[in-house]
Amino acid sequence: TWLYIIQISGLLLVCVLQFFNSMILGSLLISFNVSVLIARTIQKNLKKGGLLNRLGKLILHVLLVLCLTLLINKFIKKILNLESDEHIFKFLKAKFGFGATRDFDANLYLCEEAFGLLPLNTFSRLSSTLLFYIYGFVLFLLTVAAVIVAFRNL
Repeated sequence: TWLYIIQISGLLLVCVLQFFNSMILGSLLISFNVSVLIARTIQKNLKKGGLLNRLGKLILHVLLVLCLTLLINKFIKKILNLESDEHIFKFLKAKFGFGATRDFDANLYLCEEAFGLLPLNTFSRLSSTLLFYIYGFVLFLLTVAAVIVAFRNL
C-alpha cells in the first residue's frame, strides 16, 4: 500500500514540478495505482479459503483492477478534457485490425517501418549470436520463479 501511495505522490509531485502538466494526471499509472488501492480495500480477505476459492478471488481482483483503471482513467480525462494520447490508442486499434482510423498521427505510425512487424529472420539472427538462447533461458527461469512464488502465496 505504501508503494502505491509513494508512486501516486511522486507522480503528483512531477505534475507540480512540470508546471501542472495535466498529461501526467491522465496517465494510466495513476489510474492503475488508485484502482489497486480501491480494490485492496474492497477485497481484504484474498488469502482465505481453499485453492480454487483463492484463485477465483484473484481473478476477480484482477478484473476489478483492470475495469477500475479504465473507468478512472476515462473519468479523469473527461474532467480534465485530455486527448493527448488518443492517437496511440487509435494506432493500436488500427494495428490490431479493430477498424481503420482517419487520425493523422495514427496513420503516420502505421506507415512507419519501426512500428511494423518484425522481419521473419529476426529469430535466426538473434540465435546466431546466442542472445536469443540466453534471453529464453532467463525468461524461463523468471517465469518459473514467479509461478512458484505465486502458488506459495496462494
